[in-house]
Amino acid sequence: SVKAEMKSWADVARKTVSQNNAMTTKVVKEAVKAVSQEEEKSKNLIIYGVEDEDKEADVDLNEKVMNDVVKSICGLTIDDGLAPKVKAVCRIGQFAVNKSRPIRVEFINSRTVDTILKHASRLKTKPSLKSVYVSPDRTKEQRAAHAKLVHKMKEMISRDNSKHYFIRDNEVKCVDKK
Repeated sequence: SVKAEMKSWADVARKTVSQNNAMTTKVVKEAVKAVSQEEEKSKNLIIYGVEDEDKEADVDLNEKVMNDVVKSICGLTIDDGLAPKVKAVCRIGQFAVNKSRPIRVEFINSRTVDTILKHASRLKTKPSLKSVYVSPDRTKEQRAAHAKLVHKMKEMISRDNSKHYFIRDNEVKCVDKK
């Protein structure tokens, strides 16, 4: 009977190892997919507030984004020839009258996106771009988490607007207004 118990224990162990291998493979595949998706999104930038036209051509959109928004942020003029390399530019969503759809800009590398985000406050210095703002391309989960942070920040502002509130490193932070 010890022999029978050893055989049944070996069968259980074999099944467990087989199930663990299947789970490990699934977990690894999901992790690789998540990292790959995050790497792709790290090269993207979302621009909000740029006026939308019904029959907007991709060339016009690319020119509008590069000449108005990106070069203003980077502090470049049209003739500098130092503009960041863009892979693709497209509007997100369906056209609607009196609404501006966000623009997804895909750059060659993520360093360009980091630089643009770092200097995005320069948009406020140009009157024609005051209503334009940029953000990183986020996953659905990241957008939900960010929306919660924004909601929390708005609540904090309504309670005490004597401070300057901002979101950094997935936290709402505040400093005294100057």
